Amino acid sequence: MSVSRQTRRNFLSASALSAAVALTPQAGSAAPATRPNILFAIADDWSWPFASIDGDKSVQTPNFDRIAREGVLFRQAHTAAPSCTASRGSILSGQWFARLEQGGDLWGTLPSKVDVYPDILERSGYCVGFTGKGWDPGDFRPGGRTRNPAGTEFNKRTAELANKNISKLDYVSNFNDFLATRKSGQPFCFWYGGHEPHRTYEAGSGVRAGKRLEDVRLPTGLPDSPEVRSDLLDYALEIEWFDTQLGRMRGHRRQWSSFPPSQSECLWEWNPRSPGRPLGCESACRPHGRRLYQPARPRAHLPAGCGSAADLGHDCPEFPRYFEEQAFGTGGPSAGTHFCRPRTAYYCPAG
Repeated sequence: MSVSRQTRRNFLSASALSAAVALTPQAGSAAPATRPNILFAIADDWSWPFASIDGDKSVQTPNFDRIAREGVLFRQAHTAAPSCTASRGSILSGQWFARLEQGGDLWGTLPSKVDVYPDILERSGYCVGFTGKGWDPGDFRPGGRTRNPAGTEFNKRTAELANKNISKLDYVSNFNDFLATRKSGQPFCFWYGGHEPHRTYEAGSGVRAGKRLEDVRLPTGLPDSPEVRSDLLDYALEIEWFDTQLGRMRGHRRQWSSFPPSQSECLWEWNPRSPGRPLGCESACRPHGRRLYQPARPRAHLPAGCGSAADLGHDCPEFPRYFEEQAFGTGGPSAGTHFCRPRTAYYCPAG
């Protein structure tokens, strides 16, 4: 039995809108001719506004930037909860964390009666899996589950790195192991859960890598000191590591399936919790603790006139509904029964 459907609202000021279009297709729309592959990437504690697409010189995120340019960049996205377990449970289930019972608590469990999109896609023929950090921290077994809610785990491959504070997991090799399990022509949904840029960092690693203190764009409210600037450069270095692995995964797209590249789906959500220090916003309902970047590709579903960077009052629980409708249309196996139907508006510049 699934958690009942919940209606929720996103509010955007009418004065800020020149055009508004619903995100979800109209009822009765046909299922897509080709079911897309889904690569979902989630970083751990990467927050707004640390990305080079917005002119931050201290961090280079070319793969993130490319996705944003080719698709749409949601600059006004906000997390359902600024905490690991609760936010990931919301993403997987399409429910507000307060509806997840023990799943709304850090180190809790996610009851099996709460349906999650990897299970629904798998029942409909998808190959599903994850590498890195899936639904975590917590123990899924007391909730009646036999595996992580993010799917089948692929974490056997490791590699020795010079920076001992970066995860040893070889994300790309684990992704390739996952692809090798697929049947010919089978669509997939894969969760790349990087452990970066979560603390702790190797002190001074950013400066040693050639980054400059003067390039740091210091958030309002932080003391301007060499120590704080250096700490943010260490943070930036781990963001770049996550971005590099993302680029390597995208480089393997030809292995994904026989689908044309235009039919492959890349969707991204960045865990919206800033580093504990110096920002001091982890698990806090402050801008750096709840606001995030969120690019999505492709952008074929967007209305004409929207630029490559659209402002969206967007919340993480919308992902399952979006995945479902991309894969099955509104007549899919869970349409109207499992997930919230969001009321979302795009901001499309006039003219």
